[in-house]
Amino acid sequence: MLKHNGRFVKFSLAPSRLTTLVSWLAKNGDRLSILGATLSHPTRTDNQWFNEVQLMVNATRVLRLSVEQPDVSMKVELDGQDLAFPVKCTWKELVKGRCLDDNTDTQNKLKEFGSAAGHLSFTWSDLKEKKVADRKAKKILALFGPMGMELIFAKASKFESKVAQNAYAHFNIKLMGVVPKHVRPSSSNTASRP
Repeated sequence: MLKHNGRFVKFSLAPSRLTTLVSWLAKNGDRLSILGATLSHPTRTDNQWFNEVQLMVNATRVLRLSVEQPDVSMKVELDGQDLAFPVKCTWKELVKGRCLDDNTDTQNKLKEFGSAAGHLSFTWSDLKEKKVADRKAKKILALFGPMGMELIFAKASKFESKVAQNAYAHFNIKLMGVVPKHVRPSSSNTASRP
């Protein structure tokens, strides 16, 4: 499921297969693509969850998010390199310059990351109220080309048992702002609903 402009788009994808969700040409001619892979429940065949999301520039992966099992963690790769979750600065540390670098937002104390290929910048933070496997859930706010994206690492709250919630941990994807005019949606089965 993907959300854009208040509408949900439900994809019906082959599980465990990376599929192009949307693709478009940037103003400079670069091809930007969002890909996703899903996992599904063995008996709830109409339910799927994104367990991997990739952002591509000219068929080169610039960002990969994946759910790592069995430890139920979120793995992030930027330009092919593993990226550790940034430690948020305390106000005291920030004032003393201990955790500042050229990419730290001094107001929110969030480190900004960017791809060497361009077209992508993002911040990565904890969600205060939500947990996945007894750890704080994570949120990535990204700007990919002209499109804003919110990617949240979440438990599958439709299940009552913690084991099932963690087994189906996934990414919620929300597209924000203007979708480029020449976006090509996936040719997979999709259904739209409010």
